[in-house]
Amino acid sequence: PGPISRIASGGELSRLILALRLAAGAGEAAVIAFDEIDAGTGGATALAMGRKLQMLARDRQVLWVTHLPQVAAFANSDFVVRRAGDTATVEQLEGDQRLEELSRMLAGLPDSERGKAHAEELLRVAGA
Repeated sequence: PGPISRIASGGELSRLILALRLAAGAGEAAVIAFDEIDAGTGGATALAMGRKLQMLARDRQVLWVTHLPQVAAFANSDFVVRRAGDTATVEQLEGDQRLEELSRMLAGLPDSERGKAHAEELLRVAGA
């Protein structure tokens, strides 16, 4: 027990904020950002979190950073951040690039046909 700001991780704080936003209504916030809100989750919980984020994004801009394909599949737009030394680049993914990235997230193999099939299934579940 203790102050939430001292004992909760960043992911735990993000999940708490998501829960509060969903419980109280999202209010008037035009933009909401979550950094690795899915840390420590996976499987069915990650799918549920993706659905909740997608629902929250219906009438506002929601940005989230994730390493889970189950959550990423629910986004309207995907971006990948790449670092090389002190330089970072951000690239929007479209079409096959999105499938390759989800496959990479799932299997570590961007060119895997099975990974791409699983990525397509996730996108169908997400309604993309």
